[in-house]
Formats: sequence, structure tokens, C-alpha cells
Amino acid sequence: MMTKRDAQEQWDAIVTAPLNKAALNLAGYHYAGHTDMLAALTGTKSSVMLLAHGNMRVSHVTTHIALEDVPKRATPAQLALTWLLAQNPWIVPIPGTTKLNRLKENVRAAAIELNAEDLRKIGDALSHFQVQGDRYPAHLAARVGK
Repeated sequence: MMTKRDAQEQWDAIVTAPLNKAALNLAGYHYAGHTDMLAALTGTKSSVMLLAHGNMRVSHVTTHIALEDVPKRATPAQLALTWLLAQNPWIVPIPGTTKLNRLKENVRAAAIELNAEDLRKIGDALSHFQVQGDRYPAHLAARVGK
């Protein structure tokens, strides 16, 4: 484990080995992974993981997080859009907004990934709700399907 003294030295690069995040958290070190831990130990406010090979450099723009942590990082609108996008490839949500910040929020939903377990948990939670009411008022329902 890196000490605070180690963290105060200046480096050009660091190579890390695989890390068991669950074990790290059980030991009292509550970091999502190497990057977050190193940033905290060095007092860095903004950091990014960089993967390098030869002349290629790649950094992550998204990070998979546990479903339980999603509400802390994503808005309800982003979760709804992400869930809709995951239902079928032919579903295309068209959220309406007149505010630029909401448009940006909606676009960021495309970067959120839900795996099969996430979708199962959401489905289980949704199964406890009973849909009530009509989809359309009667006068508009009469026009549907014509």
C-alpha cells in the first residue's frame, strides 16, 4: 500500500497490479479503484486513468459502477432514458426540453451502461408498482391506431 510520504514524491508514471475492490473496501479503504485512491492520497482534485501502448493513449470516459451507486451519480431522467435505451434496439426515446442544461443531461444518459444484473434489479423493483390510469384521455385514445 502506498504511504502518504510516497504520495508526496513526484512521479512520471505508475504501474499497478490488479486490485480486489471489495477487499479494499472491507479493509476500510473506500475507493472505487486505483485512480480514485491515488487521487485522494496525492490530493489531486481531477484525475483520469490512462492506458498506454506504443504510441496509443486511451482514457476511460465512463466507468461501470454498481447499480446501488447509480442514484448518487445519475439523475432520475438519465436513469429513465438509459433504461429505455436498454429495452430494445428499436426504442428511441425523444425527451423534450427547452433548457440547454437538460439537453446536456439527457445526452449524458447515453454514456451510462446497465448490465443484465442492473436491468434485472430495476425490473424487480418496477414489478412492485401497479400502473394506474389510462395512457391517453378518452378523446385522444379514440385516435390511436387509425
